[in-house]
Amino acid sequence: MTGSKTESGVEVWSSRPGDDQAVDSGLLELIGEGRSFVSHLRAVRQTFPEIYRTRPMSANRLTETFSKRVVDALRRYIESVSRPSPVTIYLEMAKGECQVKFIDEREEVLQIVTLENTTDLISLLRWPMIQSGPMFTDSGTYVTWSVFEDIQFGDLDFLKPYVSYKAARSTPEELPKRIAQFFEEAKSISVGIEHDKSRCPIAIDNAVDHGACWRITLPLDCPKQVRRQLGRTMTGEEINGLLAPEKLYAGRLYQLEVLLPAVSEKDESIVFHEERYIRMLLRGKGLNLKRLEPGTYLNVAGQKWMVDISWDDETHLRWKAQSTVSGLFFSGEEYIIKLTHGRGAKSEYERISEIITSKIHRERIANYIELKDIILSGLRLREYSRSSPLCELRVIKSTKTVFIFGVFLVEGIHIEPLARFTIETTGKEAPDTIIETVDVSLSEGDLSHYSILNTELFMKKLTKWVTRNVPIVEYED
Repeated sequence: MTGSKTESGVEVWSSRPGDDQAVDSGLLELIGEGRSFVSHLRAVRQTFPEIYRTRPMSANRLTETFSKRVVDALRRYIESVSRPSPVTIYLEMAKGECQVKFIDEREEVLQIVTLENTTDLISLLRWPMIQSGPMFTDSGTYVTWSVFEDIQFGDLDFLKPYVSYKAARSTPEELPKRIAQFFEEAKSISVGIEHDKSRCPIAIDNAVDHGACWRITLPLDCPKQVRRQLGRTMTGEEINGLLAPEKLYAGRLYQLEVLLPAVSEKDESIVFHEERYIRMLLRGKGLNLKRLEPGTYLNVAGQKWMVDISWDDETHLRWKAQSTVSGLFFSGEEYIIKLTHGRGAKSEYERISEIITSKIHRERIANYIELKDIILSGLRLREYSRSSPLCELRVIKSTKTVFIFGVFLVEGIHIEPLARFTIETTGKEAPDTIIETVDVSLSEGDLSHYSILNTELFMKKLTKWVTRNVPIVEYED
């Protein structure tokens, strides 16, 4: 194929090796980056002739040097396209227009594009996905970027779903024409999200995933134009694309306040864990959601709980329960029970069991029988048998005005007492009354629950302090 430049374009003649005649192949219009033909081609259009002509082959042949230049140029082009420069895009509003800055890894600005229309901006940002290839800049460099990671939206962060999510890519016609309209005064509307089981393809047809079975709940006084856009069942991706920006254009601009749904591991509301885009949206709003297999919510009615026990120290027990269906934890937390001394192992187990079953019915505890053995074994290791573990009374603080003592376990190192008691020299109680009160507590009161070894020695210390510091109360006749 040979060509010659004319006023109408490049006149092209084609032939095969060995032909002595060339055939008229029409005109080529070459659209480059500028007026010169020595530039990158952006488009080529061929116009075929109405009547095919022939002419003798030209005796002039392309020189080897020219052919080499062409091949080298093509190689450079292919390399630039196959190895485009990665860039980061920065968006910035200025005078009602959006400036799109393309900055390379050396932090050099390769190009700045100024746009006014919303659809133009979204199309440009999505170039690598739409065109399936790099973009050629005015500086002569091919560039590419990730629409998920390499765009810094700045004040235009609400546009991110329209660039990243498939659902939002189908709704640009619903957006304001001009980008600046996103910054006009907006009316606030509170909306929510709900799952429609009657439309769920998993519940209806045993499908493997959720479909258009989600709704945006709207207030009763919702404007008609908003209800027209949002008042239908949608996919999770559509819900995300519409609510993530928190702004909606429906004749005018609306600010959407997304109300969080009540999600519990105890009922079918675990469905909010199952859909990827719903989960992404709600995580961004602060809900702690775990990825669950779609359809898990249908089995939640028959779920049971595996209770796990751990021991913090000699004084506290921790327990948590995990669903046999979803793997979620009961109430999403761990519970702590303070052990009560003065009871035998069996009595203390019954108290602990009563606390746990007040949260989860015993029929719903999958390992209820094993749980009893685990707790009793743990209590016995901590010296619970028929009586309380061995304890002793220790003086914590002793001054002229106050006497503080506590109950401490004999075994192990325990900084904090199991119980603490304070006696003050107020002058309102006689020395004998104070001693008698403590003595009664040891025999039948709060202190009687503990197996105290040093009762006699402690009472001698207390009597000595009372004698020295507590005045005798004199009563008038």
